[in-house]
Amino acid sequence: MTRKQAVDSIDNMARRADKIMFDLAGRVQYEYAGRHLHDWFPRLPGDVAYVQHLNRVADVLRLY
Repeated sequence: MTRKQAVDSIDNMARRADKIMFDLAGRVQYEYAGRHLHDWFPRLPGDVAYVQHLNRVADVLRLY
């Protein structure tokens, strides 16, 4: 193995390790949010329901 190949191999391993750590950090944050913030926020309606609601009240909210 040449020196360049060794350096490239180490760089690739470092990139993979960074990706794994980033994925783990994201998963940990997502799980934390799910555990601790779930009770603070009500179940929000989906986008479709929200848009339908806006369409129903659009005439009332229309500014002239």
